[in-house]
Amino acid sequence: MASVREVDIHELKTLNPKRFEKEHMDFLANGPYPDWWDTIEDEFRREMYELDVTVDEITFEGLDWGHADANWSGQIGLAYLMKHTGLDERYPALYLAVEHDRSWAYVRLTGRNRNRMEVELQEATRYVMPCGIFSELDEDAWEALIDEQITEADLPSVAEKFAQDKADALLDALQSEWDHISSEEYFIESCEINEVKFEIEGETV
Repeated sequence: MASVREVDIHELKTLNPKRFEKEHMDFLANGPYPDWWDTIEDEFRREMYELDVTVDEITFEGLDWGHADANWSGQIGLAYLMKHTGLDERYPALYLAVEHDRSWAYVRLTGRNRNRMEVELQEATRYVMPCGIFSELDEDAWEALIDEQITEADLPSVAEKFAQDKADALLDALQSEWDHISSEEYFIESCEINEVKFEIEGETV
């Protein structure tokens, strides 16, 4: 009858690398730890909120098979967006208008790697009266200026690039964390901390 004994993770790796690899794969299949992405998503939402962006939904996939993607949807304040990109100085009238009426853009990324994105601009700038350094303009001249600047600024494209850049940052954070918790080193450390033992029966390399 084959003898049975318990070994720790380091002994298992030395005595039977194939068994070690299988245990590692089982560890990943069961999830290194539940909801490991929560902290990253919470931090992303917090950072976006500070940029006047409300995040409604976050999705991601493919972190473990080389075709990773991360997407999000939410509402971007146009005043922040213009200031962030320097458009507030290039189009001051439009900036004053969107700041006054709290205009926003709603973006939804549904597969960034497949170029699927929706951008919906919600602005009511035509209902804003001349203000700031333009307060002396008559309404017709003001409306014409706003129409000209909103066309030139192309805020939907600006919102799209902003959304893509933030999705890239989110994906980088998720991928970095997944690479860490799926690594052999993390598996070994987890076994050590939890004092996991493995039974072997006369197994050799």
